[in-house]
Amino acid sequence: LRDIALEAFEDIGEPDSLAAVEALSDAKVLSQIARSSARASVAERALDRVADARARGAIARQAGLESIRMAACASLTGREELIAVALNSGFRDTAVAAVDRLTDRADLDHVAERSNNKSAAKRARSMLREMDERAALEAAAAAPPPPASEEERVVVEEPGGASQIEAARLEEARAREAAGRARVEAEAARQRAEQLAAEWAAAQ
Repeated sequence: LRDIALEAFEDIGEPDSLAAVEALSDAKVLSQIARSSARASVAERALDRVADARARGAIARQAGLESIRMAACASLTGREELIAVALNSGFRDTAVAAVDRLTDRADLDHVAERSNNKSAAKRARSMLREMDERAALEAAAAAPPPPASEEERVVVEEPGGASQIEAARLEEARAREAAGRARVEAEAARQRAEQLAAEWAAAQ
């Protein structure tokens, strides 16, 4: 049945392959078909019949068809399987997609340091930088205002002086926040440019 599903024989067509997949119940064989089949409909049906999370993780890491890899990756809910894909997938698409679903800093540190996929490691480092920048912005926003300088104390004594100082401090906080957002947006734009360049190079 496996060979029929993979169309290893002559005169085997899509209906025969799909029927063979329907007749199979062995999760390992179904996982192999999902990873190896060159026919999307057959691989998709085999994936649908695989319930084991580890088997789906293996499909996300190894399937020959991008649509099947991405579908398997999207179906993963366990942190350990997502980390395994991020660390060991030989394909950029699923490795980066798995990293994007990680939220714990320790997990991202682990991927950045240990991943066998350069794109996944790079994405993890980028997410860590974004975390640091957000934390810095939040800390700056929550920090108490500095003590008033002699010049500010003089202004406060004037009519409306306190509101002037408060407005100046608010403007300064907004400028810091805008600068932080600009850094994050610049990093995102740089990553998009690199991704487009890599996709263009792969298409040549």
